[in-house]
Amino acid sequence: MPFGIIGQNYTFHTLFVDSQNNPTPVDNPEIEVYTFDKQGTKVTLVAAGTALSAVPNTVGEYIYLWTIPQGWTHGVGVPATAFMKGTDPNDGSISISEETVTVTDSPVGWVGMKVGQAGIVSRFLK
Repeated sequence: MPFGIIGQNYTFHTLFVDSQNNPTPVDNPEIEVYTFDKQGTKVTLVAAGTALSAVPNTVGEYIYLWTIPQGWTHGVGVPATAFMKGTDPNDGSISISEETVTVTDSPVGWVGMKVGQAGIVSRFLK
C-alpha cells in the first residue's frame, strides 16, 4: 500500500478500460476520498462528485492531486481511500476503481531490489 505524508500532496491515479480491456476515455470522471474515525464513522475528505483530471496525451488515465491536511486528526497509519468512477460513453456502463493510501507523519523506509550478476542484491534505505 502506498504512503502519503501529512501536509504533502498525494496523487490518486486510475486507468479506465472498456469491456475489451482497452484504455478508454470516460464521461464524468469523478472521485470521493474518505476514511473512518475511531468510532467507525465515515469521514469525507474529498466530496463525492469531485472531478478527476485527464492525464494529457494518455487515453483513459485520470488523476486527482490531494493535499493531506496538515491538521490530520485521524491518526498515523490510518488509510484514506479514493473511490473513482466514470461512465463509458460507448455503452453507458460505469467503471469503478479504488485506491488506498496509508497516511503517515514522516517518510518511511524504502526497500529496493535489483538483479546483479551474482543474484539478487538488496538495498535498504532510510
